[in-house]
Amino acid sequence: MSAEKPLSRAEVASLCGCKVQDIPNNPLFSLTHYEPAGPVCAAYIRSCGPIDAITGPSGSGKTVGTVFKLIRFCVAYMPATKPSEKHPFGLVKVRVTVLRDNYRALYRTTLRSWFQWFPPDYQGSAFFGGQDRPARHELRLSTVREVDGVRREVPVDITVDFFAVGDVAIEELLKGYETSCGWCNEGDLLAPRVITFLYDRTGRFPSRQELPEGVKLPRMVAVDFNPPPPKHPLWKACTRGSFQEEEADDPLEAALQATAKKIEGQKKTLNFFHQPSGLSPNAENRRGKSFDDYQRAAAVMTEDDKRRFVDGLPGYARDGKPVYAREFNRSKHIAGGPLAILPGVPLDIGFDQGLSPAAIFSQTSSLGQVRVLRELWLGHGVGYQRFLEALIPLLTGPFRGLPPGNFTADPAGFYGADKVVGELAWAEAISAGLGHPIYPAPTNEPSARWEAVRLKLRIDIDVTTPGLMIDPCCEMLIEGFEAEYKFPKFKEGAPKAYGDQVVDNDHHNVHDALQYDILGRFGRAGVINEAAKAGRPGSVIPFRTNREGHKPGDFNVWNT
Repeated sequence: MSAEKPLSRAEVASLCGCKVQDIPNNPLFSLTHYEPAGPVCAAYIRSCGPIDAITGPSGSGKTVGTVFKLIRFCVAYMPATKPSEKHPFGLVKVRVTVLRDNYRALYRTTLRSWFQWFPPDYQGSAFFGGQDRPARHELRLSTVREVDGVRREVPVDITVDFFAVGDVAIEELLKGYETSCGWCNEGDLLAPRVITFLYDRTGRFPSRQELPEGVKLPRMVAVDFNPPPPKHPLWKACTRGSFQEEEADDPLEAALQATAKKIEGQKKTLNFFHQPSGLSPNAENRRGKSFDDYQRAAAVMTEDDKRRFVDGLPGYARDGKPVYAREFNRSKHIAGGPLAILPGVPLDIGFDQGLSPAAIFSQTSSLGQVRVLRELWLGHGVGYQRFLEALIPLLTGPFRGLPPGNFTADPAGFYGADKVVGELAWAEAISAGLGHPIYPAPTNEPSARWEAVRLKLRIDIDVTTPGLMIDPCCEMLIEGFEAEYKFPKFKEGAPKAYGDQVVDNDHHNVHDALQYDILGRFGRAGVINEAAKAGRPGSVIPFRTNREGHKPGDFNVWNT
C-alpha cells in the first residue's frame, strides 16, 4: 500500500458532495452472488474486448455491470507473477484506469457507483484523492489458480486510478502510462480518440520481466454510455464495429473500398451491446428500476429524452424528425450479425436513379420476411458506368448463382433520354449492363413509398420474426432509419413543427431504393392488401407469380 495517508469517510463524502451516511459502510453488491441486470449485460460482462461498449436506458445497470466486468477481468484473466519467497504461488498485479470527462462528475457519480462495490474503507483497501485531482483506490482481493495440478489461493493486488480528461490532451495525461485494462464511464462525453488511446496503454502492466516466460497480458477497455445523437462518433463506431473510418482522397474510391470490405468481411474491434427499452417486456435491471418508474419518467420527458433515457435509442437529429421514428427499432430490425444469404431464393434489387444512384439488395424468406443484405451508394456525381463497376462485383461475388427476382427502379429513371439518337435512360442503361430487365415501380408517390416500408417495419411474421430485417453492414440505410432520413424542422413560431417532404441529403437515395424494392416485390395493391390484413392469420403476401420460373441462366451476369 502507498505511504500516502488514505482519506477518511468524511473527506470522501465532502469530495463526493454527499453526507457521510450516503457512503456505504458495506458493499451493496456481492462479488460471489452478483446477478447481471439481464442477458445483454451478462454478454457484455463475459466479452473480453478489445473494446466492449454497452448502452441502454437510464437505470439499466450499465455502470454496476461494468464494475463487475472489470473485477472479473482482474481475478479471472490476469496472469500471476513469477513465484517469490513472499508469494510462493505468484501474485496477480493489476492496474485499472477509469476515465471521466471532469472531476466533479468523477467524484459525484462515477465514484459513488464504485463505492457500491468497494466502499473507501473496504477491508484491506485504501482510498486516496483530493479536490480536482486524480483518485486512487488500492484493493487486496484473492483468487484461486491451479498450480502444479493443485488449486491454490493467490492474492490479487488491484490499483484503480481515476482520472478526468477535461481539457487535458489525452497524450499529456497518459503518455508513458502503463495499465492493465480501462473503463470509459459515460463514453459519449469523451472524444473517441480517448477510448482508443486508453486501449493503446493497456496490456502493459505488470512488466513482462515479472511474468513467467511466454505469458501474454490480456487487455480490454470497457465503455458505458446513454445513447447519443446518431451522428455521434461513438455511436457510429459502435454500429460499425470499429473506430476506423474509410480514408481515401476520392469519395468514390472511399465508397468502393467500404463496399469491398463489406463483401470480404471486416474483423470487429469494438463489441456493441444494446439493452432493450425500459418499457419493453425484455427490459433489464427490473429490480433496480420498474416498468412504472420508466412510465412516470416518460410522461414528463421531451420526446427526444424519452427516446434516449427510456427507450435506449439514439436521440433525434436536432434539425429534423426521422420518417420512421415510430416504427423503426434497432434491436428488432437490425440483425445481430451478418445475414445469411438464402441459397436458391431470388435476389431482388431496388434502384434509385440520378447522379447519386443507390441500390438495395434483398431476399424474401419462405415466411415472408424481407431481408436486406447490402446497400450500394457511391456518392455524388456517379454515372451509370461507374455504378455498374461497383454493382457487378456484388452479383458475381456474394450473390453469385442466385436467381434474379424483381429489379425495380424509380419510374423517373426511364425518362430523359433522347430516343431519336438512340440514347438510353438511366434505368435502361443499367438494365442493358446487367442483361436483365428492370421494371418501373408502380408509383413514386412519397406517401405510398413510405407506407410500404412502414408496413414491413410494423407488421411481424410472428412473435420472433419481424417483417423487415437489415444486415448491420447497411450503414447508410440504418443511419437514415435512426435519424438522417427525416422531415425538416421548421423554426419556432411556424404553423407546423416539421415539413412534409424529406430532406434531400446523402441518405435519401438508399431509402428511396428500399422503397422501390418493396413496391416492386408486392406492388401497390399488395401493400394495400397487406395493410388490410395486418394482424390477421395469413397476412403474408405470396411471391408475385413472375418470380417463379427464373433460372440462374436467365441472368448472364450470374453465369460468368
